[in-house]
Formats: sequence, structure tokens, C-alpha cells
Amino acid sequence: MFNQTQQLSLEGPLDSRVVSQRQQAGLSLSYVESWYVIKRANEIFGYSQWSSRTLDLDCLVEEYDEAKKMHRVSYSARCEIEVSMGLEASGLVQITKPPVRQGVGHGHGMSRHSKGEAHESAAKEAESDAQKRALKSFGNQFGLALYDKEQKQVADGEAIEKAFATVLQMVRDTFQGEDIVLEGKYKLSLDHVANSGDLGIMAAIGKELKAIIERGEKGK
Repeated sequence: MFNQTQQLSLEGPLDSRVVSQRQQAGLSLSYVESWYVIKRANEIFGYSQWSSRTLDLDCLVEEYDEAKKMHRVSYSARCEIEVSMGLEASGLVQITKPPVRQGVGHGHGMSRHSKGEAHESAAKEAESDAQKRALKSFGNQFGLALYDKEQKQVADGEAIEKAFATVLQMVRDTFQGEDIVLEGKYKLSLDHVANSGDLGIMAAIGKELKAIIERGEKGK
């Protein structure tokens, strides 16, 4: 079971600022880059709390284009992602069954210089693609939101940050507090939320803060 901040992060919208576009077969496709997916996995799960393992890596095509003097190679990869779910309790660590996800990806490499260079490029691309597809099943933060044609879970990250900053200042002005800690539904430090830069957490806590202001009381 994920903790509260992890759950909020996973349920949050995907920041439109990290969405890239590419042209394929005459269509414009949205995607998130591999470095960002790994960055979010580190931020949400923890640097040492998840692992990636390549189960299969197969060369599907290897050819040489005589006309263009080009080596062409295609690979397929199958990757497995495992997230640790250790919970500290009474000085002991209770381990629950870790979530495991698999994904299959493909990669293509071309090189005029060497066959090895084409193989390296294709293999890396296939592994990255498989890793992204495996992580995708954990939710919007890893690109799942882009599979919805209307992309309802892709949001303006800057707008969410500004809205949260505004309501946070209203709370501080109302209650004259430096670091206010919520004690109701979300037991979180507001300074921690502000510094997290996490849209999912900001969006959820922002709604809670508005309710607090309307009630005129803190943490209930």
C-alpha cells in the first residue's frame, strides 16, 4: 500500500510542461521522455525503493542499406518494474507484496559508421521504451494520461502552482502561522507541500485549504 503522499502524487495530473510531441505516420503523438519518467519514479517511490530489470532483449531486424550505406537494426525488449513496500512498525520492517509491472518496447538504430553503433542505439531505445510502458501502469505521472484522447488528466502545471501559492498565503494571513500542519484528512506540513513541487499533492491540499478558509478554522 502506498503512503499518503505517494497516493496523492500518483493520482495527480500530468504536468503539460513535460509533454513532448513527435510526428509519426502523419500523426502528432504526445509522449514523456525517459529521463522524466525515471525522475518521477525516484521522487514518488524513492531512489532505493524501486528497481528495473530487463527480462528479454531481442534483435528483430538487422540489415544493410546499400543505396544509403546505412546499417539498420530493430530490437524488442521486455522490462519488469518492482516497487518496494516496506513499512516501519515498532522498530521492525513489515514487507507487503511489492507491486510488479511489465512492459514491452521497441527500438530502432541506424548508423553509417558501424553495425555495433546501430545495435547499441536500438537496444537502448527498446529498453527505455519497455521501462516507460511498465511504469505507465502506475498512472498519470508516467504517461498514462496521454492515452486518453481528450487528455483530461494533463494539466497546466504553472496554473496549479500559482493557485496553490495564492491559497497558501491566504491561510497564513488568516491564521498568522509560519508552517501550518494539517491534522485532518491530510497530516502534512504546508511548507513540505509547497517545497515538493508535486502537482498531485498541491491540487489535493489546495482544495483542502479552501475548505479550511471557508470554515474559518484550522486542521478540522
